[in-house]
Amino acid sequence: MVKIKEFTSIIDTTQHGIQRLVERGFTPKDVHEVMRLTSFRKIQQDSAVVYIKQLKNKFNVIVLNEKTKKVVTAIKNIDKKSLDDLGRNYGWRDYK
Repeated sequence: MVKIKEFTSIIDTTQHGIQRLVERGFTPKDVHEVMRLTSFRKIQQDSAVVYIKQLKNKFNVIVLNEKTKKVVTAIKNIDKKSLDDLGRNYGWRDYK
């Protein structure tokens, strides 16, 4: 419960989004770094914005619904192949 309040004090999330942040070991600092110190951004087929932070050879990803401004999901410490697979599966393209 404390962890949920830490996240919701800095960002709006869906129920699924908060679940993923907690179960995948994100900290509020991680969220801040991905959202504010982004390495690059993509946009999905459904218009959600994908924030990606590169940490050496791993990536942290947060997907934000631009209309509601809520985190939809989050993935931590994935490799380049997994990142590329996600991009292909969700139709990511460069954010403009």
